[in-house]
Amino acid sequence: MLSLLNALRFLRAQIKGLFKRINRFTCSGTVVLFDPSCLDIDGHHFALNRDTIKYCRSQKKHLRIFVNSRCNAKARYALVSEAVSAPSVYDPLPQDPHLLAEYLLSANESAYTELNRKVGQLKSGDQVLVHTASICDVLGLYHWATELSREVQFRITLRHKPTFSGGDTVFDDEISDQIESFYRSVFEKWKRLRSQVQFLSDSQPLAREFEKLSNFKFNVVGVQVEYFNSKPNIKTTDDLKNVPIFLFAGNARPEKGLGLLPDAIDLYFDSGRDAQIVVQSLKFADAVVAERLRKHSNVTILDKSLFGQRYFDFLGQGDVVVLPYDPVYYHLRTSHIFAESLGIGCPVITSSGTWMEEELSLDDRPRGIIMEDYSSESLAKAMIAFHDKRHQLVPNAQEQAMNIRSRHNSGAYLDTMFNAS
Repeated sequence: MLSLLNALRFLRAQIKGLFKRINRFTCSGTVVLFDPSCLDIDGHHFALNRDTIKYCRSQKKHLRIFVNSRCNAKARYALVSEAVSAPSVYDPLPQDPHLLAEYLLSANESAYTELNRKVGQLKSGDQVLVHTASICDVLGLYHWATELSREVQFRITLRHKPTFSGGDTVFDDEISDQIESFYRSVFEKWKRLRSQVQFLSDSQPLAREFEKLSNFKFNVVGVQVEYFNSKPNIKTTDDLKNVPIFLFAGNARPEKGLGLLPDAIDLYFDSGRDAQIVVQSLKFADAVVAERLRKHSNVTILDKSLFGQRYFDFLGQGDVVVLPYDPVYYHLRTSHIFAESLGIGCPVITSSGTWMEEELSLDDRPRGIIMEDYSSESLAKAMIAFHDKRHQLVPNAQEQAMNIRSRHNSGAYLDTMFNAS
């Protein structure tokens, strides 16, 4: 029985290799997609990788996908991907200057060595795409580029601030300066190489931050959202007479304002207003906060992951999505949930001093409420303001939904990624 299984595996590998060789001869160039932060089948990384597969098929390009070796087997199989041992952008960085220096060199060397060995030579016009690069691979990618033809095109997207580390670390000035100096050095190496490299970001404020560290002009792209078959939300005047539904979507991590929720909800109900509040999160970073939320009679905990059409159906049930994100982390960083909510026609509540506030300012008609500051009291005031103004905010968001979709979608992102100049 074991020998039969081994024979079948061998046959499958041979057939797969044959199709790969046929594909290369019939395609108009090779694309290497490197995504060290794709770890699961749910989420935005997997969705964008899948969209890249569709795009390359439509353009008759031969695509090879390399994901993190820690990516689960189901996702790797679905993407027909190969594994590379490399840090994820979500891995925390060491907070000791000496350890950080050693870690950055070893991490970049690891990514470069495996890619160089597994990909081999690329020819003029071939492309290397990295849609969530980090400090752990920008130097390694440079070293790899030195081994390839200068006509190979590199498209590198940076989506997190230079000092981003696992989502919840604030570095002291010494470490921050060390990280920024590292980026300056790497950007200078890329500039001297004179290769066909383009750097991109999905945040205008973040692009400006990286441009301070480099001589590159960053291309700014929209957030890579796939809306599946979902239609913009339509709520009638009668619908808005019902008790408003507040949604908190995504994993409840500290930087997403998890700690503000219990007190803000108490203050909201103390005002005499009614509501239904749904918190969707597969896991909670703070067990005490989770327990307080579970005890509230007007709060429903949806403790499961939602993806695709089910996720947009969930957003469509709400009257507003609550995004009280910490500006320390989100003053440069984008939010998929923000773009998805407005793209479905659902208003938002979000923090001041964030990328989300800047995005809301692009339209004269209000589609959300901006918190005065990052506190439970301010979040409660914003929730009260939405309750009182929802008859204006919901129609505005519904009318602007298609405009948001035209700016934030995976198709527009991929067009820019492949054709940036």
